[in-house]
Amino acid sequence: MRTEEYKKRLVRKPEAVIEAAVKRMLPKNKLAAHMLSKLNVYKGDKHPHQAQKPQDFKLEVREYKPRKVAVS
Repeated sequence: MRTEEYKKRLVRKPEAVIEAAVKRMLPKNKLAAHMLSKLNVYKGDKHPHQAQKPQDFKLEVREYKPRKVAVS
């Protein structure tokens, strides 16, 4: 039986690590096989796909204030 350490596989083929993780999350049936055939994983941030109308999105960070609970 051949095995490969996770760190070595991540360096050599990072796409395969993600594909294997997604495969294990899906149900074990024909639908999963179809979904996996449509999965595209790319190494790095370069890929041939373009968004239709990309827009900047700002997140507003608010401070958490716990409610005061009345003790009876």
